[in-house]
Amino acid sequence: MNARAGGWRGRLFGPGCADAGSEAHAAWRGGMLEVGCGGRSLAVPAPGLRLEAAGFNGEQLRLGWTAPEGSFELFIESGREDFLAAAPPALAAAAGTARAQRRRIGGRFRAALLLCGLILLLPFVALGVFFMQSDRIAAWAVQHVPRGAEERLGDLVLAQTRARVTLREDGPAHAAVQQLGRELSRGSAYRWRWFVAEDRTVNAFAAPGGVVVVNTGLIEAAAEPGELAGVLAHEIAHVEERHSLEAMVKSAGLGLVLSIALGDWSGSAAGAWAARLAELKFSRDAETEADARAVRALHDAGLSPQPMARFFGRLAENEARIPGMSLVSSHPPSAERMTALQEQIAQLPARDYREPGIDWQAVRASLPRAQQAR
Repeated sequence: MNARAGGWRGRLFGPGCADAGSEAHAAWRGGMLEVGCGGRSLAVPAPGLRLEAAGFNGEQLRLGWTAPEGSFELFIESGREDFLAAAPPALAAAAGTARAQRRRIGGRFRAALLLCGLILLLPFVALGVFFMQSDRIAAWAVQHVPRGAEERLGDLVLAQTRARVTLREDGPAHAAVQQLGRELSRGSAYRWRWFVAEDRTVNAFAAPGGVVVVNTGLIEAAAEPGELAGVLAHEIAHVEERHSLEAMVKSAGLGLVLSIALGDWSGSAAGAWAARLAELKFSRDAETEADARAVRALHDAGLSPQPMARFFGRLAENEARIPGMSLVSSHPPSAERMTALQEQIAQLPARDYREPGIDWQAVRASLPRAQQAR
């Protein structure tokens, strides 16, 4: 749909949309943005919109807003200038900022053209090198991804996670995750965000840029707050070492690298692999590195790392009979892992550890299974 027909084409992400977004059209009606998608209509007041440039060479616009059913993101794919010109006065400042962003993206666009030219000149060589040296290439690529781009990818993962599962941002369970997470990430350069997903599978994952999601099933399986702290320390380590980003690059290949390089956050490569982040498996070296860093982080924070070893050991013993044991199935052999953890703990200097200071009974009582049993 073009401007003369009363609207603009776009792709909508959020509750009720496909993982890679759903086709939509948008139009300004007075001070409201009206969005049509799959037979439903959304109306958003202009003051509640977040507006910025996005996509290849900044030719797209990204609008975000929060509704009662969750968070939405709309990417305008054509008629960018007409869309900005028609925007209500309440968005005049944001429209000016979006235009400035487009000029900044120009430098990135020229670099991307050079990269694409090299790929076009040496397609077969590049493809062969990628498959033979995928680990090294992925490690090199993630080291050259700006932190801002990494956080944008984390935002995309978060938006798609919200569309699939309910995320808690309050209550005793979320407070416990946030408290422990902040203690273990103190001094980090990332902007950390902590969430509890209403999901019975025993799992947790960390997205690039500092987004950590812990399932209620994992909290139910933890016998004490120290066990939850061990999981959080492990996930924090994955982000700090950029393992999450590296796993996505290795699995998605050059398509995701180009999407990140070009700033195309609405593309199918970034969207599809963001939706599959929780399913990706890290390398054995990455898991070992995350475990070792987690043990050190717990020790430095004054929290005993022993509960971490006990938790993973107990899950390993029960993995055959506990449904949805994603945390164990996506990691290296449990026996080897437990042995390595105990060896690392034994090498730590002596220290008097403190209790986390969390009412674990209240945390467990706030979970869906406990509430249903009442």
